[in-house]
Amino acid sequence: MKSNFSFFVLSIFLFFLPLICADEEPIVGKWIPIEDLNGYYIKLVAEYVVFDYHYKSKRNLTLDTIIKAEQNVRSINGSGIADYYRLLLAVKDDAQSKWYEATVMDIPEDYIRELISIKRVK
Repeated sequence: MKSNFSFFVLSIFLFFLPLICADEEPIVGKWIPIEDLNGYYIKLVAEYVVFDYHYKSKRNLTLDTIIKAEQNVRSINGSGIADYYRLLLAVKDDAQSKWYEATVMDIPEDYIRELISIKRVK
């Protein structure tokens, strides 16, 4: 009887061991606010958005401010992880500042970054 109880306790412990010892994994599929809008990487992504849109639209655009940023982690074909960023940016078009919402896919391991969408919101 004592052997069965010990086996039961050991089984429960082994079942929960990966949950206890695992590093914090990113939450997949949910938009999570980015607190540090002045962080190096988020600024890099925002600058990429403005550069890519500037190149495609042939307009003189510069990044003014990052107003809001969110991150979403997704699996790609079950083989890799891609970070998606949704950014609300104040972008200067000559002298006027306009707000744009952009979505960017970023796969740092493969050196891939792509502007998925951008639209003017204000």
